[in-house]
Amino acid sequence: MSGEIMADVERWAALIRDVGLIVGVPTLIVVGRRFYTRQIAILKEHIEFLKSQQVDRAWTIVRAQQELHEVERKRLEARIGELQLAGTEKESELQTARDELAQVRAQLVELGNSREALESRLLAAVLPAGDAPSEPRPGLRQITRQLDGLLGARAVRTEPPRAEKD
Repeated sequence: MSGEIMADVERWAALIRDVGLIVGVPTLIVVGRRFYTRQIAILKEHIEFLKSQQVDRAWTIVRAQQELHEVERKRLEARIGELQLAGTEKESELQTARDELAQVRAQLVELGNSREALESRLLAAVLPAGDAPSEPRPGLRQITRQLDGLLGARAVRTEPPRAEKD
């Protein structure tokens, strides 16, 4: 008698296990797909939010200004080199070119600060409210590259200008 009860219990346990596998695996697949679809929707909302904040336009403007000032800086450095070769008779032109170069370098520093502010604003928009870091994380570069990829533009990185040695 107890052998029959054990056999019945084993059959019921096997049946429950089999039903659990048959129903459980498709359920996991359905839940996983819903979670994936929800994550995609959230990411699309983030992109729309960033577009609504016009971060992409400000990013493009800052990048274009940086490129323009880099070209101007290179031109002025070449001009200073030429004037130094010309000698002391053009000392006033040399000083004017140095002054212009200092202004361009100052503008580059200001644009770098603007870019950092945009990166901070972007990071604050992407991270949840309590996760905003007090200093830049390595993940910021990855987010920046992804944003640059979304915008279809290449990132322009410049270092702050170095002090001139006379």
